[in-house]
Amino acid sequence: MSGPVRRSSVTACFEQSLCRQAIPKPQNEQQRLHTLHKLNLMDTQSQSDEIYKDVVTSLTQICSAPMATFSLVDKDRLWVKAEHGTGFTQVDRDISFCTHTIMKNDIMEIPDAFLDPRFAHNPAVVGSPHIRFYAGAPLTVKKRNGDEHCVGVLCVLDTVPRRLDSAQRAGLQSMTRLISAQIEARRKAQRLEKTMKRLDEIADDNNSLQNYTEHLETQNEELIEKVQNLMEREDDPSSQALSVPAEEVITLLSQLKSIITSFTEHVEHTPRSHHPSHPHPSRHIHSLASIGRPRSDTNISYRHSLGLPRTSPLAHQLDVTPGSASLPASPSTSHP
Repeated sequence: MSGPVRRSSVTACFEQSLCRQAIPKPQNEQQRLHTLHKLNLMDTQSQSDEIYKDVVTSLTQICSAPMATFSLVDKDRLWVKAEHGTGFTQVDRDISFCTHTIMKNDIMEIPDAFLDPRFAHNPAVVGSPHIRFYAGAPLTVKKRNGDEHCVGVLCVLDTVPRRLDSAQRAGLQSMTRLISAQIEARRKAQRLEKTMKRLDEIADDNNSLQNYTEHLETQNEELIEKVQNLMEREDDPSSQALSVPAEEVITLLSQLKSIITSFTEHVEHTPRSHHPSHPHPSRHIHSLASIGRPRSDTNISYRHSLGLPRTSPLAHQLDVTPGSASLPASPSTSHP
């Protein structure tokens, strides 16, 4: 009694070469792949996988078929995200049924794969799992601009030739919409998570900036007080050497220049807060830079607010303007 007929490796390779054809690609293939990869569904596992598995299992019951898969169509392969009855994990795109399905906007149905020249020599047809019937629906994702890209296929398979009735076709379309809705919900949840993370970072930056602003305000008050004392000494006839307080003023202004520079750099890299209780701290730059400014209406008002004379010989020796904070050279001789 002869045993079962076995196909030789040469025959198997020949059949596989026959079924490999040029991959049909949609016109928007590059945009489609970009959308697919941004979903971050390939080669990953998540809690949503259980939902996908439930969908394909329910689809086999709706269509009275032994097999079903939900696959994502990548550049050269199909990543099987969920399956029932096939044992597939991934399939080369050039021998897959689904790569033809994404070219359509509706269900693609193959009543008998043996009679279709595209699949008659397919390894999954002539070998395990011996597919004879295929029906697949393209799974699309809508972008913000309204464009829709097909990223995958939900399909049902059988080992005998057949067709879907109207109720089964409606069930396949309903299950496809369910998976699309699940993918969209997952994408929105990821966007929300990123937004919340960014808001937390901004809140931390605002708290840090508020503390830094309070520190600068304290230094500003201390410098104003020191400059006020030095200017009072300038107007005091009992002063023996004006060069000493002038050098101290220049030293203080050098410190002030460093503070203004570091504060400006910090502000440039800090997001603006829209909350009225947290105004942008750039307003402090003007008050800091106004110390020692040459005679002007603003400087006159500033000196008047400190209770100082409206003019001062020392003020004309200092060249500090907002945004430049330039300083004069230290005097080499003492003033009488």
